[in-house]
Amino acid sequence: MKIGILLVGRATDDLVEKYGTYAEMLISLINSKEEVFEFKTFNILDSVFPKNHLECDGWIVTGSPHGVYEEHSWIPTVSELINDIYQASLPIFGVCFGHQLIAQ
Repeated sequence: MKIGILLVGRATDDLVEKYGTYAEMLISLINSKEEVFEFKTFNILDSVFPKNHLECDGWIVTGSPHGVYEEHSWIPTVSELINDIYQASLPIFGVCFGHQLIAQ
């Protein structure tokens, strides 16, 4: 199963140095015992988006220091992608900011 990670925030330098990016933290948590899933990270803040919602079998939206009501150019695009994922009945999981964006 291929899991797409929508990386929508940057961890602080000290966290990245110790634990990795938000995406790397999630991958190590999920695949801690054995590598069950394949992951593909889309760095949304660097304008790296999936081609469409069917590119992966399931999705994770990471945490972010941003707020869901802030005006960032990438939020409407990610929101539309989340709607497409939901309409296709694909699994989606949000962490902190990610779950707020899904709920919105």
